[in-house]
Amino acid sequence: MKKTITTLLLAFFACFSQAQQAEYTPYFVSAILRLNGSDATLKIVQGMVISDTPDSAKIVFTVLATKEFPQYTVIDVLPSSFSQLMKTLPTGKPPSPPVQQKGESKSPT
Repeated sequence: MKKTITTLLLAFFACFSQAQQAEYTPYFVSAILRLNGSDATLKIVQGMVISDTPDSAKIVFTVLATKEFPQYTVIDVLPSSFSQLMKTLPTGKPPSPPVQQKGESKSPT
């Protein structure tokens, strides 16, 4: 799992550096698809799109998902810019220990 995340981040960094040169933004895009003729069969797909706006990233990914999965209908698409994604990743630092209040014991009993 860690190798997959590392590979994904490296690919995203490569897209980000290319986008900076061309004044485009890399977007991590998620889409929910529904199987045609079914109310209960859903598929979630994700990918990276380099685009100038979130709306154009949605359009590009919708077209790609429709071509890749013709038996499904796109229900919703959510683009997240690289900077938004980086804010949600862990920093690699251990969490701070909880602050104890006066009169609070160290071990709950």
